[in-house]
Amino acid sequence: MKSNVFHHRRRDCLLPVHNRRTSRVAQLGCTLICILLTAPALTADESDSLAALGLAYQRDIRPLLEQFCLDCHSTKQQEGDFDLQQFSGLEQVQRDPQGWQKVEQMLESGEMPPADGLQPSAAQRQTLRAWVHSYPAERG
Repeated sequence: MKSNVFHHRRRDCLLPVHNRRTSRVAQLGCTLICILLTAPALTADESDSLAALGLAYQRDIRPLLEQFCLDCHSTKQQEGDFDLQQFSGLEQVQRDPQGWQKVEQMLESGEMPPADGLQPSAAQRQTLRAWVHSYPAERG
């Protein structure tokens, strides 16, 4: 009498049908677990990177904007229709990527801050430019 447990036609397969199915399910389960364990790590890295960018904005960039930019580009006085005061944190910065492209262009061309205004030191200017350059890399 033939056993119903062995249905595979190949002679070299000695696993019962239910064990082969269990093996496939176990493989799929392991693969799924690996994917799920890896995904949060990627999100955490991205989150850490954005957190560092936000911290740098609050610690380094916001004070420079207040010192060199907000006299002309504030909520009250928006020269060039540009209000830098609205960017109180990284969340607000992320809402206006075109605005930060404009900031980058003005820094690159040397138009801002204007020659007749208070000028940042070379180190301060480099800090601002480096942050503005790193921001698109993190968001994209």
